Amino acid sequence: MAYSDRMKKILNTVKTLLPTLAIFCLLSSTAIAQGLPDPDDEATYPIILHGQDIATIWCDACHIVSNDDMDGGFDGAPPFPSMALSVKANPNYYIAFLTQPHANAMQSISLTRDDISALLAYIASLNQEEK
Repeated sequence: MAYSDRMKKILNTVKTLLPTLAIFCLLSSTAIAQGLPDPDDEATYPIILHGQDIATIWCDACHIVSNDDMDGGFDGAPPFPSMALSVKANPNYYIAFLTQPHANAMQSISLTRDDISALLAYIASLNQEEK
């Protein structure tokens, strides 16, 4: 392969990855600035309920999505209650993960930024129920 052909291939790869990197940076800076909604704040309750609805609609087939139902789920699909502390500690990882297409059953999931925030707020709230 000639040098110019390799450079064209590299440039095409960079062009392909650039929008993904830009989205990740934008969402990461937004998450850092805003953080997750506080599960203890009563104003957050509707957001958490919206996240619970999203979890029930999109995630329930593979994940355990509540503290009440610890049966079910698929191997490799982590239970949401066990993810609660991790989501609170590193929401940017989960935001980036949920904004990218996946080669598994999650590939058909299309969530808005508000939906992702609500879902993560719901997951983060799960460990609150254990208090």
